[in-house]
Amino acid sequence: MAHRRSRSSLLAIIPLLVLASIFGRSPHQAAAVSGILAPWPPNISYVTTMPPGADQAPCVDHCAQPDLYAWDFGLFYGNTIAAAHSGTILRMVMGWGQQSPNNCNSAYSGQANYIVLDHGNGQSTIYWHMQQNSNQVSAAQFVYQGRPLGGADDSGYSCGSHIHFALETTPLTADPPNTNTLPVDFDDIGHPAKNSSVTSRNHP
Repeated sequence: MAHRRSRSSLLAIIPLLVLASIFGRSPHQAAAVSGILAPWPPNISYVTTMPPGADQAPCVDHCAQPDLYAWDFGLFYGNTIAAAHSGTILRMVMGWGQQSPNNCNSAYSGQANYIVLDHGNGQSTIYWHMQQNSNQVSAAQFVYQGRPLGGADDSGYSCGSHIHFALETTPLTADPPNTNTLPVDFDDIGHPAKNSSVTSRNHP
């Protein structure tokens, strides 16, 4: 009986230890999702222009939801954006033109081209500020990881060409889909620091 009681006590403690180990880590470590690769073709390097706000002091952008765990990478105009994980095109807006050479104005926030890729597990990835009509995929199409989606740009509220990438709970098809981002590390580039250059291993 004593042995059984001590075993029950141990089983009751284990979940607490697990929770303690999770909440003792930084936010991106606590809920990092596996299987996500850098959202551009392999063997190409780009600069991490803005990691999640939780990593920055003082925080300049990505300071709060819905962009808290978003990533910005310095892709140039027309550079290829690729699927970070396999999934189905849930939402795609590609009709907005470039408003100016540098759209660093919140007035353009509703005029971004983007693709939402549903991964079928309650999570989606989103690819913001894409080039007008550059899409290489169609609505409701299933695409494999690494598949080219379209080109980078600065459509919408954007201070220069880049890709704004995030993992989030699968949104409704509202425009824009404005759901909270989720913590994510990349299987190939990890959790890169601001201004670091990283090389994709995202093979189709």
